[in-house]
Amino acid sequence: MKSILFGLATILVLLVGGFYFVYSNLDEIVRTAIEEYGSQVVGTSVSVSGVSISLTEGKGTIKELRVAEPKGFGSGSAISFDEIELGIDIRSLTAREPIIINLVRVIAPSVNYVINQAGESNLAAIQKNIARSSSSSPSPPEERGSDKNEKPLLISIRSLDIEGGSVSADLSAVGLKATKASLPAIRGKNLGGSSGAPPTEIATQLAQKFVGDTIIAVSKSQIAPEINRLLNQAVGKENSQNIQGLIQGLMQK
Repeated sequence: MKSILFGLATILVLLVGGFYFVYSNLDEIVRTAIEEYGSQVVGTSVSVSGVSISLTEGKGTIKELRVAEPKGFGSGSAISFDEIELGIDIRSLTAREPIIINLVRVIAPSVNYVINQAGESNLAAIQKNIARSSSSSPSPPEERGSDKNEKPLLISIRSLDIEGGSVSADLSAVGLKATKASLPAIRGKNLGGSSGAPPTEIATQLAQKFVGDTIIAVSKSQIAPEINRLLNQAVGKENSQNIQGLIQGLMQK
């Protein structure tokens, strides 16, 4: 009897210890997941300086999320989010059918829109990476569940709110001055649908939404006519028309 009680006690200690480990390391687990899935989707480095999540309050904060410039566009960040606020449905964490994020709120993101000597833009390069990733990458084992009886990790984002953004157009590669513009609010609903989607698919939807809407916003902003005029002079009409054709195609989607 003593050995049985000792065995049960040991199991309880291990279970509680395992829960404590996950709970006490939750911020680091989320930070690592964002960097891993984000980098996989956009095809360039994604970094986060810190994550703070309170399950008791159903709130979270992601600090200084940076998307590095894609290959061929120098160093620095193509996209920067100083702070992202999360609203989490605590009850959904247990059932996981799916995990519900009520709100993802981004204030004043910064975009560095770069055009290289060939007339190609960094955002278009990132968007190509996203499309390539979404069409070729199956869900990792941890998203599908380690066995037949385990529920896959699914996430649904009820509301996405991005506002107060700004874009700087870096045209130095073609010998032109930088110019700036504000971005209109970007909003989204039910990313992942009511049934949820795996983390990589959610990351893809978020990236596609932000990058696509940003390119469209640039094409409609007050800096667009000037960029087009300067590009015609700097890279030639054909390359300039290729860029404009890409933007028009995105606007029709």
